Amino acid sequence: MPARLLLVFLCLVSSVLHAGTGAPASGPMLFAEVTALDISDDGLTYRLVGDVPAAPDPLGRLLRTSGQAWTAALGFAEVKDAVDTGTGRLTAKGGHAVFANLGRQWEWRLPDFLSIRDWEPQLQAETGLHYASASLPAGGTHFQFLLSAGFEWRRPVREPQDGWAFGVRWLHYSNANLFTSNAGYDSVVFRLGRAWRW
Repeated sequence: MPARLLLVFLCLVSSVLHAGTGAPASGPMLFAEVTALDISDDGLTYRLVGDVPAAPDPLGRLLRTSGQAWTAALGFAEVKDAVDTGTGRLTAKGGHAVFANLGRQWEWRLPDFLSIRDWEPQLQAETGLHYASASLPAGGTHFQFLLSAGFEWRRPVREPQDGWAFGVRWLHYSNANLFTSNAGYDSVVFRLGRAWRW
């Protein structure tokens, strides 16, 4: 849909134009992300995601976020064959793919009653660009957009070894109907992250 493409484009452009103002809230983190539930039954993804805190942008201020970050990821996917459910006919061959994502993440601090001990709860949303060496899912396209949203708990960084996080997210890849084939990928992923001081 052109409206979805426009939204992703506006999010990324507003972030780039205002990347130099303000101060980031915390340090960079590195996450390992694995598929917990393959909703679309298209395959399994594994991502290594870096997130670097970023200055507030106009969209983040409008949405009253508590934090924002730039994200970059490298990943691997086990792609299942695409089969027509009506006829049982193979429509596209699966296989393996390596991929990369670049995106922008927005975070909202949630109320303390959702805390787990001293782990602070957050709601997060991420949008960005995705490119894979093979179609993900099979029958899809190499270039797609990334949408992700979910919950995360972060331990405040008092000492470098304290900076841990874990969470659960919905992960979606789609080309927003820009091409004739728009097979989308949906999954629920588990994330485990660690803060790093550079």
